[in-house]
Amino acid sequence: MAEAAHLNVLLFGGCLVHWPMTRTTRAEGRIRYDAYGPIREIHSFAEMFQIVEILRGQRKIPEEFQLISRMTELRPVSGAADFGDIDVALLEPASPIELIFRGVAFHRNAITTNFLKPIMDRGREERKVGAIWLRHGLVGLNEEIRADAAAKLAEYVIGDTPEDDFARALFLEVRSRKTDVLGGFVKMRELLSRPIGVVCYNFRYMPDGRPISWPAGFREEVLAAAQQLNLPVFDPAPMVQSFGVAAALAEDLGHYSAEFMPVAADALVEFTESVHRNANAKTALAA
Repeated sequence: MAEAAHLNVLLFGGCLVHWPMTRTTRAEGRIRYDAYGPIREIHSFAEMFQIVEILRGQRKIPEEFQLISRMTELRPVSGAADFGDIDVALLEPASPIELIFRGVAFHRNAITTNFLKPIMDRGREERKVGAIWLRHGLVGLNEEIRADAAAKLAEYVIGDTPEDDFARALFLEVRSRKTDVLGGFVKMRELLSRPIGVVCYNFRYMPDGRPISWPAGFREEVLAAAQQLNLPVFDPAPMVQSFGVAAALAEDLGHYSAEFMPVAADALVEFTESVHRNANAKTALAA
């Protein structure tokens, strides 16, 4: 059952949270997700912390970082001091690896699309080096492999424009670290002081609908942390299984199909409303 008025919601997640909300009409009149500006898709807790800092005026992302952070459009919002007008925040940590360049957090899709793919498209050797740098060096947290592959990638950038200089610096200076899932939830709860709902990120699905975690164990770590902190969880796996994996997913098997998107949106909105209702009920009992 829908709420009497729309809920003010913060979306801290990737495509499986943002796209159902923003690319369908299901949230209209029930959920507002843009009151604090264009918060884009993110993957890590480091990006969540960064967004809060930007909204509070504690930091500003330089324009030249637009291609990797996609946060330069965000501006300080007075309400971010206590987020008092926020009804619910949805958190979907989608990666256990945090990527940092000169103090700016971003997710791998940004660097893959804008910087790595143009080089990897040149040939087999470039593809091999790019994959080693990203998968085994950064995501694999192997500093020796990262440094060796980064030096080769920097050599592949042969221009002398400011954009070329930025690309070389990016390949050489990006560092990665494993996220603290439990600590991330704890910090976000302290920063927001608002009701939080956790959306479980499922990397892929088996043909029978079983969710696949990547890297192995990440999904379980997120669920265990949410349970330890008594945070409500939305796991889309049963919904995907019921609808049918082939019908629910797009061709890449990592995003929802156009047919399934409204179904996912309805479920996410209903979950958000339930988080809000339960939080209000707890507040009333405590009064």
